[in-house]
Amino acid sequence: MSRSRSRLSPIDQTRSLQCDSGQFDDEIQSYKQAIRLKPDYLSAYDHLGLRYLQVKKYSEAAEAFKQVAALKPGDANAQNNLGEAYEALGRHAESVEAFRQAIRLKPDFGKAYFNLGKTLLAQGNRDAAIEQYVILQNLDEDWAEKLYGLIYP
Repeated sequence: MSRSRSRLSPIDQTRSLQCDSGQFDDEIQSYKQAIRLKPDYLSAYDHLGLRYLQVKKYSEAAEAFKQVAALKPGDANAQNNLGEAYEALGRHAESVEAFRQAIRLKPDFGKAYFNLGKTLLAQGNRDAAIEQYVILQNLDEDWAEKLYGLIYP
């Protein structure tokens, strides 16, 4: 096992091994087949996007999450997932907008505030990241603690 993999949780180690060995390929193909049979199959797009994130195919993940958002415009999770895909692609402005949209749709969405803060921090906007941390302190202590660890390493 690689040195970096040994720092992962057991679940993440398993996922990493699955990604390395291509074990998600069959699952991805199954979701794509389901979508071919039923083009508005929301759950298939969502799971497809999540698998693409896991195998680091971020452009494909973004496309899948765009479909989820189009099929279910009020889905905060779809916007958050889309933001994560955009962030992985280095499309920071789009990721910030997706995270903000997720928060508009679900104002108590701790993970979206965390992701927004993390992205703002990566852009060098520490003050805006701290604003997200302050919001999280009253909303979700776990996400607040994680963001604090990024702001004050």
